Parts: sequence; C-alpha cells; structure tokens
Amino acid sequence: MRFPRQTLRIGVVLSLWVAAPSAEAKDDTAGGESLFVSTAPDSGYANAAPVGCFPDCRTGFLCRAGQCVSRCNPTCVNHQKCTDAGNCVDGDDMAVVNPVSVNPVVTPTDSVMSGLLEAHRKNYELRQLRLAYRKKQRLTILASAAFDATGDVVVMGGGFQLGLVNYLTRNFSYRLRFGLFAGGVSCQLASCGEANGALVMTAKEDIGFIFGPFGRFYLGPAVGVQGVFVPTAIQYIEYDGRPGRLDSHVMVGLGGEMGLVFGRYEHMDLNVKGFVNPANTAEVSLIVGVGFHLFPWDKSGEFDLLRWK
Repeated sequence: MRFPRQTLRIGVVLSLWVAAPSAEAKDDTAGGESLFVSTAPDSGYANAAPVGCFPDCRTGFLCRAGQCVSRCNPTCVNHQKCTDAGNCVDGDDMAVVNPVSVNPVVTPTDSVMSGLLEAHRKNYELRQLRLAYRKKQRLTILASAAFDATGDVVVMGGGFQLGLVNYLTRNFSYRLRFGLFAGGVSCQLASCGEANGALVMTAKEDIGFIFGPFGRFYLGPAVGVQGVFVPTAIQYIEYDGRPGRLDSHVMVGLGGEMGLVFGRYEHMDLNVKGFVNPANTAEVSLIVGVGFHLFPWDKSGEFDLLRWK
C-alpha cells in the first residue's frame, strides 16, 4: 500500500512537535521551579507521633518534647519547689495531697484472733514461769485443823506446821512438815467424866510423795508420825466393853495427801491428809490445812524473798 508524500510529511512534523519541549517549559525549568507538584505525602513528617516522658514527670514538672520541664517560669531557687499550680514554695510548706492512711483496717475477726493469740502467749509465758518456779525449794507454813480419834475419844483442835517443798521433776515432789497442835477432848462415854474438855497437845510430822499438780490438783501417799501428850490419863471404855485409857503415846500412820494449788506461782495450796495406825485401826488422824509458800531459795542455799506480782 502506498501513502502520499504529503501525508508522510505531516506525520513527521507532528512527531517532532510532541517530543520537543516547549520554550515556555524550558524557561520554567531553567528558573528552578517545576510546574509538577508531587502529591505523595512526606512520610517522615505525617507519621510522626508526639513524644512522651517515661517515667511520668514528678510534681511541679510537665512533659514537653520528651523532656520534663518546670511548670514555674522563672524557675524556683534552690530552697524552693515548684507546685503543679506553677507556684514556687518552700520545701517545708509542700502540702501532702490525698495522704494515704497507714493505719490498717482491723476487722472484728482480726481483733478476736489477735486477742486469742495474746491470751495464748500470756498463758504460755505463765506456764514457763511456774515450771521455773518449781525448780526452787521453798519453805511453807500451814494453818491446819486436826481431828484425832482413838476409839470413842475424839480430840479436835488446830495448829501450825512448817514445811519444805522440793520438786524432783516438774510433776513429782516430796513435802516435809512438822508442827504443834492443841485440842480439847470430846468423850461421850460416862466413864470419861471430867476428862471432857481436857487439853491435849500433839506434835505431828509427816512426809508426802506428791504427783502433780496436774492442772491444779495433786495427790500422793504419805507417812505420818504424831506424839500425843495427855496431862492426865483419861479412862474410857471401848465399844466392845473392854476397858482402856488414853494417855501419852506415839502413833505411826500410813495414809495419803491430796490438794489444790492456787496463785500465779502456785504459792498457795489447800490440802487434806489422812492417816491410820496399822497397829490399831481405831486410831486415826485427819488434817485439813491451808499452806503458803514463803521463802524460795536457789540451789546454793541463799534465801531470796519472792516478790509476788
């Protein structure tokens, strides 16, 4: 196929005109300014996030461009501090905002448990104190009432005993006592005559081997010896009709002792002792007494008056 020459000439001229830049475009470029503006955003500027401060600024400062700067302008002098309100105040005048209470909240359950624990602690300390006190030997004094009977003749009276208490272990001890008693004769038989009311003196000595106290109670076997001193022999008749007489004599009895201890240091006791003469079972002795432990001393024998609390 053949194209006319005029047609080819027109096509070449159009191609050159499109490809060549215009003079106006050249002048604009040469002036250093481009008519073409990029629409792509500047990623380094548009995506930038505000910079914070970590950790947070303290009282009187604010965060600016990632740095803590003072709220006060001008800044405060050395002995002053800046507040959140932007005021300079002396350091001692800084008010405590919303102080936190340091007092713990005590619930009823906590109070009850605390009371129970405190009571348990005190009981434990008291028990340890009592056990320590048992290690000390101590003198005792007892005020006692005595009931002695020999057949139909009864002697009732009272007296005092001095004693020694020594614990060999925490729950085993021996107790030595010696005392004097005075009593009057009571006889319901006609043969006693004027002997009723006669004064009789008795010296009593006993030793008890005591187990306890367990809680407050103690008990153990005991051996007693007593000497009866009658100013004038008293004639009397036994129930079986055999004649007899009550005069001065010595009686050895076997029996036991039991009692209760009292006091913060177990320094008081209430005790009952009973003895029977194995050779004459009609001769018996019963002693009821209240004892008070007076002077404990240490193993060296040095006396020390206990200061009761």
